[in-house]
Amino acid sequence: MTGQSTYVDDIQPHGLAYVAILRSVYAHATITAIDTSAAAAHPGVIAVYSGAAFRDMVEPMPHGGEGAVPPDMTPIATPVLAHGRVRHVGEPIAVVVADDRYVARDALDLIEVDYEPLEAAVDLDAAVAPDAPQLYDDVPGNVAYTWTCKQGDPDAAFGSADVTVRQRLVNQRLAGVAMEPRGVLMQPDALSGGLVVITSTQNPHTVRREIAATLRLPEIAVRVIAPEVGGGFGVKISSYPEDMICAVLTLRLNRPVKWIETRGESLSSTHHGRAQVADVELAARRDGTIPPLTGWLMCGVYKYDAVDLDIHAVYTNTMAVGAYRGAGRRVKLTSATFAKPARVMLCCEVKLPGAVPIQARRRPARRNAAHMKRSSAG
Repeated sequence: MTGQSTYVDDIQPHGLAYVAILRSVYAHATITAIDTSAAAAHPGVIAVYSGAAFRDMVEPMPHGGEGAVPPDMTPIATPVLAHGRVRHVGEPIAVVVADDRYVARDALDLIEVDYEPLEAAVDLDAAVAPDAPQLYDDVPGNVAYTWTCKQGDPDAAFGSADVTVRQRLVNQRLAGVAMEPRGVLMQPDALSGGLVVITSTQNPHTVRREIAATLRLPEIAVRVIAPEVGGGFGVKISSYPEDMICAVLTLRLNRPVKWIETRGESLSSTHHGRAQVADVELAARRDGTIPPLTGWLMCGVYKYDAVDLDIHAVYTNTMAVGAYRGAGRRVKLTSATFAKPARVMLCCEVKLPGAVPIQARRRPARRNAAHMKRSSAG
């Protein structure tokens, strides 16, 4: 309100060049040819690179930047600029550097790309269907990993239950639209020979680690500064290909470069939220107590002695899903927070006529310190 804050796009170092990124218009396609010559000849353009040219300049992005990678997850190579094949709308395929941001954007229209469209799987059920297109050769069935947890004796508990309720809960995909879009200002550090990164991020340590890993630099050579951030909600926790793209360009051109996300890029190329499907089941006694719960992430205020979880992470031809608004708790109405009371309410309304919903929700709740312990789900 007072204009006192400093955001990434407010910083204008001497010699600054601007970056614009060409992105895939297909959810799944093979790139058969790409011609950047007209863009490179456009007045004011400093350099143009395709994914094939970038391949030898930078390593693929590592997975697991926000936490531990599940032990059975098959690693996949995620190129900073796609080459040969694209797997979602908005995936970067070429980059233009120019003296003016509008010149850089105009030059994108001069890049000619020939695509051969492929069948796309854009939702979870389609991606795991027997005839689904295979996104990665090393990931059969498009299942990145499966996590299971079975504690207690849920089969016996269900067998002794008076009522059961089964429901599919679909949590729609959404975009976390911050007032300030993502942005990266990358500068060469003359003293260390490394990089100074000014970026709108919630997690500068991950950005530093992944830039260092992809550019084969020691972490001490990468300094990341997070100025004021105009909203993030979780989607700015991760590092992104644009961080690596700007790092490569700065080292190669030996001058500062800046990329500021457009609103269209924000919708297509910043991590989405939710996009989860939960097949859940509740077993209960007529007095409202709950023998077990089955579903995802069964923790919280409800007391139970058995749990049966089966979680599948699936690759689709859509933008990756990341952290957004609590990442499974508090505001985020996924099965972690929404499914438990939802199933209690369903049980009341469908199978226990005359039951008072609020009483049914209170009865199985943890009421004292004796119940405050590690849950059956861990």
